[in-house]
Parts: sequence; C-alpha cells; structure tokens
Amino acid sequence: MAYSTLTEFRNTFLRQAEQKIKESDLASADNTSLITLAALLKSYDVVNRFDTIVPDAVAPLELMTGAILDVYLSDISNGQSFNLVLNSAEAMAAIVRSPSAMAAIAGSARAMSAVVGYPVAYNAIVASSVAMSQIAISATAMTAMAASQAAMSAMVASQAAAAPVAASQVAISAVLASPLALTTVVASQVTMTPIAANQAAITAMLANTPALTAMVVSTASMVAIASSPTAITAVLANAAAVAALVASQTAMTAVAANQAAITSLLANAPAVALLVVNQVGMTSVAASPVAMTALLVNTAALAAALASTVAMTALAANQAAMNAFAANQAAMTALLANSAALAVVIASPVAMSAVAVSPTAMIAVAANPTALAAVIASPTALAAVAPSSVAMAAIAANAIAITSCAANAAAMTAFNSSDVAMVALYSSPLIKKMGWGSAVIWSAVTNVQTGPCLFVRLTTTGPNAWGENTSGNEYVVFDGTNVNFAGRAANPYNHTALASPMRVPVRKTLTTLQVRLYAPSEVAYIPLAS
Repeated sequence: MAYSTLTEFRNTFLRQAEQKIKESDLASADNTSLITLAALLKSYDVVNRFDTIVPDAVAPLELMTGAILDVYLSDISNGQSFNLVLNSAEAMAAIVRSPSAMAAIAGSARAMSAVVGYPVAYNAIVASSVAMSQIAISATAMTAMAASQAAMSAMVASQAAAAPVAASQVAISAVLASPLALTTVVASQVTMTPIAANQAAITAMLANTPALTAMVVSTASMVAIASSPTAITAVLANAAAVAALVASQTAMTAVAANQAAITSLLANAPAVALLVVNQVGMTSVAASPVAMTALLVNTAALAAALASTVAMTALAANQAAMNAFAANQAAMTALLANSAALAVVIASPVAMSAVAVSPTAMIAVAANPTALAAVIASPTALAAVAPSSVAMAAIAANAIAITSCAANAAAMTAFNSSDVAMVALYSSPLIKKMGWGSAVIWSAVTNVQTGPCLFVRLTTTGPNAWGENTSGNEYVVFDGTNVNFAGRAANPYNHTALASPMRVPVRKTLTTLQVRLYAPSEVAYIPLAS
C-alpha cells in the first residue's frame, strides 16, 4: 500500500517490526535469522529513538546545544532519524513546548536547514510562542527561515510568531537582510502590527531604504503603521520616511483614513511642508473625510495648504473636500484672504459648485469685496453662482455685493441668463416695490427711483392686456432710454423672466428709473449706493 506521509509509514513500520520481533523463536533461529532479527531490532531502535508520543522523546535534544546538535546531525544516520522527527506532528508538538530543545534546534545550521524543508516542522514552530522565542533570537535560525518562502509565509501568518519576531533585533536584522523575507513580512498585517508597535523594530525598518520602499506601497504595512502611535512617531522623526510616505498613494490613503495618524502628521510642521507640495499626498487627504476634518481644524496646516498651489489644486478637484471646506466658516475666511488659493478655487468648476451651494461659503464671499470681485471676474465662478439659489440669496442680501455685481457686465449677463438668480434678487431683503392700478400712471412717465438702482422685475396683471403689444405706448425708462415690452393677458405676468418675449432685463440705472404703464403693474428694484 502507499503512504501519504512519512509519519504514517513510520508508525506502520514500528507496529509490524515489533510484531515480527515478538513472534521470533530465538532458540531455534539459525545464524541468518539471528542476523536478520538483529538488523530489524536496530532499525526499530533508530526509528523509535524519537518516540512521538512519549514526552521523554525530546530528552536527547534538551541535553544538546546548537553546536553539539550540529555535530550530531553531521552523521547521515542521525540526520535521517532527525528528519523523521521533523515530519512527525506528534514529535514536533512535544519539541516546540521545550525551550531547551528549541534552543538547540535554533542554534544548529544543519537542524534549521532541515526544519525549513518540512512543513510539519516549521508549521509547528511558528504556531508556538515558546518555539518562536528561541528562533527569533537566533541569527542562525532566522537566516534559515528568511531564506525559505514556504517557512516565511507560514511565519507571517502566525500571531504566535509575530510578537517574538518584532521584539528581536536579531530577527528584524535577518528579515532586512533577505529580500524574500522582507517582501513577505511587509505584506503581512499580522506581522507588521507588532513590528509597528515596537519602537526599535519599526525604527530599524524605516531606516532601511528597501524596507521603507516596500512598506509605503503595502496596504498591510501602512494600515499597521497608521494604527500605531509608536510607528507614526518614528515615521515623523525620519525625514526620508515622511518623504516616502507623502509620495505614496497607498501610504497616504492609510494615514489619511486614521484620525490619530493624520492628526499627528498635520501637527508636524516638517511633515506638512512636504505634504502640501506633493500632489499624491494631498489628493489622498482631499479624498478622506477624516483627513479633511483634521486639516480644517488645524490652523497651521490649513495655512500651509492654502499657500500651496499643489495642495489647493488637489483640494479644489475633490467635491467632498470642497463641500467640507465650504461648510467651515474659519476655513472659508482663511481661503478668501489668500488670493492664490482663491484663484485656484474660482477656476475650478468642482470647487465653485461646492462653494455656490454652501450658505456659509457664499455669505463669506458676499461679505468680502476682494473675493466677490474675483468671483464675478471669473466665468467659471459666475457659471456656478448664477444658477444657485443659495449663492444668489447670499449675494442678494448684501448691499455691497449687489452694488459690485450691478456694476459688472459679466455678472449682469450671468444673472439675466438665470431665472434662479432673478428670483433670488426679487426675494432680496433689500428689494423695493412700487405698484399701480389700471391706467393710474398712463398719462405720463412716472419716476420710480432717482439715483443708482438695480431694476429687478416688471410684473403686469390682467385680465385685459393693453393690447398694443410691441407699440411704444408702454415702457420702462432706464436713464432716459425707453425699453418696450409685450402686452400679456396673464395674471400676473413677469416681463423680466427668460420666457417672456420682449424681455425687460435686470439692469442698473445711474440716474433715474421711470415707467409708463397702463395695466395694473409692479416694479421691483434695489437701491444702490453707487
């Protein structure tokens, strides 16, 4: 029959050999039979030397040092016996419970060379904190483990192995010396978590360029580092580590998602200086609600971001980031005070769409003449503001803002292209309205406002329109210039709305606003300071 493991073969051999020895008749045996029985007994003794069930089986190893075990294993027969032990789950279960037996194995190059060839052996070792405590402090053992992909894969998946490795500078040095081991370790959150929590271990990893390079592109490593205050402190103390971190999307995504980590980073001036000039890093910050919250409450970090075109470009391109920005009064005040940052925002459709729908942001814009001037000078910004009821309500409620917009041809064109804008102006707390009954002011032109004003709306009421439609009998007079409108038998009818033919558009007057009307009418306007 075939055997799936050497352990199965061994156990079967011992049973059958024992049975044959017991059944033999020494008294009647000839010389050949005696020689055969002697050989069978010797084989039984060799195979059974490390009994997998009896605890005393580990006794020979417990009496050895690594050097002695190395010499012992130089004998081929002893090596073969040792290999049988390594392939026995029962034997390994007993050995890994013995610190002295494991110390001997960890100190022997021959033993460790054999261990990494047997899954039964290295799986038992990495699953035992007792065994790994000896392996991790032995350069011989860790060098052998670090050279074996199979053994390393088993080790980094084991919680029992992780802590001893992280606590041992010998183990960390072996990992750093082996590209294979390093690649395996940095991909394991199980192993990287205790390493990140160990100051000596993480400091050594960060000081090693290949390790640093590997960690910042590993999600497992960066989640472990971001979750550890010890690791973040070590990163921030290492300029090369900070530079690598802020330049890596993987690294910054992990850090930006962790409140403690991003708060610590933003509190570190050298780190912030590197972050705000790195597009990758700032893009990750902009994409993280956690990071944006931390940024907006950190005055120094926010000031650095506002002063950086790279940082502001990344923020302005992210809708969620700008929504957070626009909703924060202090942040908006700081933004509007920074001309370079403001220029980036008003040039960005994404950013302006966030600003335009935020009452906090638009009230701040309307109250800031410089910012408002920048907004109305930007086609992009105006395109976002004019269709927004929130934005227009803020502008319409501010006399200085209305005055500035009324004096700007581009702003007036944008407002006249948006019913939303015109409704907001009509709803302004600054609005003035004058109304007349049918034919009350028909006989002559009537003065509505002397001095600058913004004409907002003409409304007539039916049911009977004047009926002369486009004739010159009814009109609005802007600084002496007549503007006709069409008669409409609607009740009421807004002659300023986009749908109205022969519109009477929103318009600024410098000297007088006058009307000649027949139908019952209302004129709405906002007085201006200039």
